Amino acid sequence: MEPLRLAIAVATLIGVFPSATRADEAVDPWEAGEARLFLSGRADLGTFAHVGIAAGYGKPHWMWAGVEARAAIGLDFGMVAANLRVALLLGDVWAGLRATRTWQHVPMPPSLALEDVAESGGFTYRTADLFTSGSIPTPGGLVLWEVNFVRFLDAPAMAIYEEWLKVVCMPPWCGVARLGWVARLRDGALNVGAGAEWAFLDGRGGQELVRVGPMLSWRLFPHLVVQGYAYFPVSDPDHLGFLDRISATLVLTFTIATGGASPVFP
Repeated sequence: MEPLRLAIAVATLIGVFPSATRADEAVDPWEAGEARLFLSGRADLGTFAHVGIAAGYGKPHWMWAGVEARAAIGLDFGMVAANLRVALLLGDVWAGLRATRTWQHVPMPPSLALEDVAESGGFTYRTADLFTSGSIPTPGGLVLWEVNFVRFLDAPAMAIYEEWLKVVCMPPWCGVARLGWVARLRDGALNVGAGAEWAFLDGRGGQELVRVGPMLSWRLFPHLVVQGYAYFPVSDPDHLGFLDRISATLVLTFTIATGGASPVFP
């Protein structure tokens, strides 16, 4: 429950700041920036640690095309990835290769109603990923959508707990779709809403995994954003432990790029 408690605490802070003294940033510096050749970096710290570097042309962290390399470490896994990416106003598409190492989780029998994710010292699997996402303006907010396809390249013919999507899948495919809506508050600095995710391609049959829950994004400073979500199952083919059943993230995200203003924290 820790990610949800942190999210509630962050939302509570909104009422502490007087409206006359802004403690957050309404203007996205990357949206307001100039298109150019650039090198950029991103770091996330919270329920997992993630770093990414990119090179391309456009408005970094907003609308651009190029290449990126990423690495992440969580409680249950570590991963490295390399991608080609095209980020446009209504859609962000990136495709690449990923290697994931689990610290304890291992392949399992492909049965339904699993009680736990099997653990025995971990293993490494490789995937080809195609992730797409975007936003659609609506009165008062945004519709957010996301579709993720994962193709296992070397996993055995057993059920795999896909660490990035937090879904038990039967190779060769794993897929998750998300749809949500957020209200744009504080002139766009704060987005708060709710969403749902559906494991539409897990290769297992039977009851499908569907999770719902809150989401938020709050730009504290021009280059620093707190963002997160917590999705809880309302339909689940398994009976896993609490942390393996939910999909939850809460991180502070710091972004930087060449050709832009230096980060300022007033």
